[in-house]
Amino acid sequence: MKPKIGSQNSEPAECCPRHLNGPAATSPRSHDGAAYSRGKPQRQGGRFRSLTIAALVSLLFAAASAGTVRASGQSSTGGSDPSWSIVSSPNPGTGYDGLASVSCISPTSCFAVGMQSAQETEPLIEGWDGTTWSAAASSNAPGYLDTLYAVSCGSTVFCMAVGWGQPTDETVTPGWATFTDEWTGSGWTIVSSPDTASADLDELTSVSCVSATFCMAAGSFDSPANGYATDSTYAEEWDGSNWTILPFPTPAVTGYLNVLAMTCTSANFCMADGYYQGASGDVGYIEEWNGSVWSVLQSPSTAELLTGISCVSSTFCMASGSSMEEWDGTNWEVVDSPKINSASGTDIGGISCTSSSFCVTTGTYFAGGVNTPQTLIEEWDGTSWVVMASPDTASTNSDTANAVSCTSATFCMAAGTTGVDYSEGGASSWLTFIEEWSGGPAPTPPYYVALGDSFSSGTGAPPFLDSIGCYRSTQAYPELIAGDPGVPGELDSEACNGATINDFYDSQTTLDGAIVSPQLQDLSGNPTLVTLSVGGDDIGFSTVAETCMDVSPGSLFGPAGPVVAN
Repeated sequence: MKPKIGSQNSEPAECCPRHLNGPAATSPRSHDGAAYSRGKPQRQGGRFRSLTIAALVSLLFAAASAGTVRASGQSSTGGSDPSWSIVSSPNPGTGYDGLASVSCISPTSCFAVGMQSAQETEPLIEGWDGTTWSAAASSNAPGYLDTLYAVSCGSTVFCMAVGWGQPTDETVTPGWATFTDEWTGSGWTIVSSPDTASADLDELTSVSCVSATFCMAAGSFDSPANGYATDSTYAEEWDGSNWTILPFPTPAVTGYLNVLAMTCTSANFCMADGYYQGASGDVGYIEEWNGSVWSVLQSPSTAELLTGISCVSSTFCMASGSSMEEWDGTNWEVVDSPKINSASGTDIGGISCTSSSFCVTTGTYFAGGVNTPQTLIEEWDGTSWVVMASPDTASTNSDTANAVSCTSATFCMAAGTTGVDYSEGGASSWLTFIEEWSGGPAPTPPYYVALGDSFSSGTGAPPFLDSIGCYRSTQAYPELIAGDPGVPGELDSEACNGATINDFYDSQTTLDGAIVSPQLQDLSGNPTLVTLSVGGDDIGFSTVAETCMDVSPGSLFGPAGPVVAN
């Protein structure tokens, strides 16, 4: 279960537990698992020894060796120069601040969450407006000291953050309680969430939202029935008004068990991963939601930990941790990763995918010969993982990118923590740490982008090229235009059934519950040709058409019917 949080006067704990926690860093196309460092509480005489915030915002690593690096200014596809850069972020606490999770809905709308320690431990929420990160108003639930572990945004006016709260009076029941915060577009509001039992030690450590009416969260709890000796897992579903506890299969364990990451592409498809204490050490596991029940899937690796997960559809997901694993709709398969496969001591946490050819994962490693953890960021290009060059605050600081959220191949945010003047004994202070990815790989011109609604996607003319509810037909006019020898380059169709003008600027939820990116994002690569048709769904064209088809000839043309000219 979760460690308790020390007071603001506590000395930093010896760095650092390597167990990771988090997700739901989310992108418009996927809702992604992210990682936040955390350790299991140490049990002494039926009580839990309190750990300081340093134990929550730092990681334990071994020695590292270099892997393949894609340097800043070097694009994988010949597009604009990519680069990671450190972005200033606020620290409202007193030297013990950290970010666990980040979720971006667009390059101008992100939220990151974690914890701060000022007069007392409080949830930390920070928002990005495209230019600046600023602290958002947040507060503890009455009688609790709260921590946020994960956040997921379904739109610019809806996000959900989850975590847990420790009673201010540790001698009373209930035990630790779930804590959820909702963003409504104008502010954050604490939302009631159920606990497994009043005396249980409950935590929510992952969340993924596809809309304001569907989120899935998961976590674990300890019960006094077994002397708080063995963890169990559970899930909670949000229906737009309430959270409801769902059954969540629990592997047979003899100790700790954690659900670290959650990703949903619709109300009928989610994946979650984590790890548990097995007979010979930590074991990673994966579970799938089919719209009705959760079930455990077979993981092919012998990895100690699975700490992040991101899906763009029911046929493509990527899981991160002690190994990288790819889902093809039927099976999970291990994928090589340069740092993980090298002799380096690395910890991979959060992951975010925007397509089957672009994913980013974050973590930490030891730079060669240096005993200070540094950021580790890797990119998936559809074929292989490569290490990306990423800056650090200082060689004497411990920088950790716990979570990442990408809206496209040209924009990502990574969030975490930095330990100032780090040594094996800890750090003088812990501060928030954020990096931004801009530029990125772009399609190589010439190419053709098709935007719009069902008029462009060809809804109603099967067969279709997608399975997310956009209904892009092989007979749609963009497909026919692209087949003309006079049209240069390949077609990139972003047209989607039901799209409105607003969906050009914000993410769209399809009728199948999938989330698709704002269509105008695909113009960043300077295409040669662009076509669009939109507006029909804004004026309710289908309703107008149905009304016209239901009108009888007498009412449309008068009692005598239509006039026919001789």
